Order: sequence, then C-alpha cells, then structure tokens
Amino acid sequence: MNNKHTLLFDYGGTLDTGGHHWGQVIWQAYEQLQIKVDYQQYRKAYVKTEQLLGREPIIKPETTFREVLQEKITRQIEMLGADMNRANEMVEILYQHTKEQTEHSRKVITRLKNNYPTALVSNFYGNLTTVLREFQLDNLFDLVIESAVVGIRKPDPNIFRLTIQQMKTTPEQTIVIGDSIKNDIRPAKMLGFKTIWIKGMAWNETPEDETLADEIIYNIEQLEQTLKTNP
Repeated sequence: MNNKHTLLFDYGGTLDTGGHHWGQVIWQAYEQLQIKVDYQQYRKAYVKTEQLLGREPIIKPETTFREVLQEKITRQIEMLGADMNRANEMVEILYQHTKEQTEHSRKVITRLKNNYPTALVSNFYGNLTTVLREFQLDNLFDLVIESAVVGIRKPDPNIFRLTIQQMKTTPEQTIVIGDSIKNDIRPAKMLGFKTIWIKGMAWNETPEDETLADEIIYNIEQLEQTLKTNP
C-alpha cells in the first residue's frame, strides 16, 4: 500500500476510542464506577439515546464533545433510573479517555500525512468540525465528510463515492480504515476499496465477517507498519 493511496478514515470508534465501539466504552465506565445497571437495559438506553440525538436538533454545530457526552450520559442514566449524581463523574472519565485516544491518533496521522492524502468520513451529529478542533485534529485531513452535513449515512456506499469524487481518486487507490465491518469495511469492499479493520470491542453480539477486511489491526499504532509491509 504505497504512498499513492488516499487514506480514508472513520472517526467515531476509530480515532477516538482506539477501535472500540462507543457502546462498549461507555459500559466499561459504568462498570469502573460500579454503577449498578442491567447490561441489556443499558443497551436499549444507549440505542434510544443515539436515536434521539440523531432525530432531534439537540446537538448544534458548536457543541463540543464534552457537551455531547454530558447529553448522552445524563439521558442514559435517567432512562436507567440510576444515580444522576454519578453523571458528571462518568463524563469526566470518558472525556479523559477520549483525549488520550485522540492524541494517539493525532500523532499517527500527523506522520502519515507526510506521505498520504487523507480524508475523514463519519456518521456524526453535525458538530464534527467543532470536535476535530477540540482535539487538535482539524488540520490533519484534506477533506471531511460528515453524514449530518451531506445527508448520507454509512453504510450507504454513496458517502464513499462522494468522498473519492471530491478527492479526485478511485476506489483502487483508496484505503478505508475503520472499526465497523457493517459501516466501513463491507460497503467499501463492495465498491472495490482496499480496507483495514481496526478490531476492538464490538457492539454486535454476533461475530463479524473478518474475511471482508484486507488487513486487521488492533490499534492505530499498527497502521504505519501495516501500510509499509503490504504494498
């Protein structure tokens, strides 16, 4: 995978959690703080909260990621009937975790950007520009495509088509890097992209089809070596 390829990154669950689905990252915070909630009930609350934030104009373009976390956790805890006084504690743990993970990603992509065109394609709430600035990632990508802005959500392959059209490249000369088989790897593979799956804690309870990924890595730090050794 030489330096002619464009690197097309997912954001949430890829650059901000180390490849782990946000649902599992938040669940770990519940466990760490020993907030007693039922896992299956938590899963339902997580999904309902995501649907709400995607449907209602709660998140504004200027909303920071800390504020997004505050909305998510407060609403989840309220749905679950847990102690609302623990919400701020959970938000702080999750925010510090996000800062650490995005800093790892920032260092890796900063090095890669010297040799590769880079783009970001994300299902997000409409505030991705604010979030990238918040974590000092805003100068790393030649193009940012956000679902809430363009009106196309992964796994719709048209969001990838739009990206390569604007980047003036082709699927054969583009590598899609993401944490989700469903949203990143499968639609990209269908269009002929090369794919690298960052395998972490998944949300789906059924096994993923790992054969869809050209390469599998377990953290973003492995990406540089993978690109060097797989021409």
